[in-house]
Amino acid sequence: MVNNHRVTLKMEISSSTKWMRLLEPVTMQGITVPAGYLTDLDSIRRIPLIYMLLKSRARVPALLHDYLYQIGHPRKAADDLFLAEMKQQRVQPFYRFCIYWGVRLFGKYFYEKAYDRTQVNHVR
Repeated sequence: MVNNHRVTLKMEISSSTKWMRLLEPVTMQGITVPAGYLTDLDSIRRIPLIYMLLKSRARVPALLHDYLYQIGHPRKAADDLFLAEMKQQRVQPFYRFCIYWGVRLFGKYFYEKAYDRTQVNHVR
């Protein structure tokens, strides 16, 4: 279970992979992420200083961001909703700034290539 101020996520953690399954739907910024959705929560590249500084700072908003990217929500709008949810979850301004600009600068690859939108990640 991940609790970050206002939203509690009930997750099932896979023992064999980095993925977690959302056990109950959760609504953030007016968008509901369905139960059964698979996520790695926050994907921070393993560059040592950046990883140590930013990892796990915005796990709850990252769930919304991953979902929006996967369903093909317009990228800028998804990034802006991510920023709004980081504010809602009281992520400190310095970390919000770094994380938001990280997704704005480097998220294009994941938005365009990393997700196979023909197999949207829903409950089976």
